[in-house]
Amino acid sequence: MHAAPDDGHAPCERCHADAWLERRPSWPAGLLQWLGSGGAWRPTRTVCRVCGTQRASHGSWSIVLTGQAPNRWTVPYRVVRSVVLTVQGHRRVQPVPWIYLASGLLGGAVAAVLARPRRRLPPVVGGAAGGALLCWAGYASTARGEPGLADELVTAALQEVSPDRAAARRRARDAALAQTASFAVYGPVDAGGRLDPRWLGVSWEGPPVLVTSVSLGHGDPGDPAAPWVQVTSSVPGSGGGEYEDDEDSVAEDLWQRHQELGSDLVAPPRWEDGHLVVDGVEVLARRSRLGRSWSVLARVGEVQVVVRAHDLPLGIRLERVPGLIERYG
Repeated sequence: MHAAPDDGHAPCERCHADAWLERRPSWPAGLLQWLGSGGAWRPTRTVCRVCGTQRASHGSWSIVLTGQAPNRWTVPYRVVRSVVLTVQGHRRVQPVPWIYLASGLLGGAVAAVLARPRRRLPPVVGGAAGGALLCWAGYASTARGEPGLADELVTAALQEVSPDRAAARRRARDAALAQTASFAVYGPVDAGGRLDPRWLGVSWEGPPVLVTSVSLGHGDPGDPAAPWVQVTSSVPGSGGGEYEDDEDSVAEDLWQRHQELGSDLVAPPRWEDGHLVVDGVEVLARRSRLGRSWSVLARVGEVQVVVRAHDLPLGIRLERVPGLIERYG
């Protein structure tokens, strides 16, 4: 246990002390925790030294691409691994490690009873592996009802063979799926015409498939020196849930983008009332700006519209986009 370095985080919300400690569970405690819940092995937790409150962690991720070509001899392994991970990601029930351990022990015990006394080890090992594999197959079967699983499996396998073809397949699939949205989808009028590349993202529920959010983007968000804009149109889900975004989540996203640009500002972004031009009509909106990035949140009928932009003027106009496949597929 040691004192955490000053990383610019706010004091404790409970006692307002600025005294944080980083703790990791012991090896036995870490093993029990991993068996019971999975996840990271002996994760570090930051707690207040005064009152013991655990600080919420905010993670970030990045993708690192290398120029080295993949080994062709590992393609079969990578295809199988990609398919397995895709199935696991679509399971309706996610087991914890101790369930696999218990299944393997049970399979090994059954094999030990049925095996010959002089040749017991190989059947026991095979029985343990078979028990764990049977357990995985049982949970994997819960993914069968997920919408679009077959297409996801094909795309995951294709990703290891031809990434360009897999990316094109994803774009075409998302554009076709976005076309089925029962709500209006909006995009930029001015800046969108001169910013490349164009990209599209879609969220849905199911079965049956129900599109709840469509995002249209222009420009490269990975380049801090280049302008880009993203417009997200969303409606509540089939269960009557909330919209895709709210002021808190949009402000958090704006803050994260600002931090990625190397800013050391600690003040959160502020919201102010404003307007957004949609199909030539001004609608009430909430605006927030932080450095070179800004966000606008508005409601157009039942559709919530969120504009996220970088290095672009605040007065971007939006219009309804009818031909998503032609423009973004």
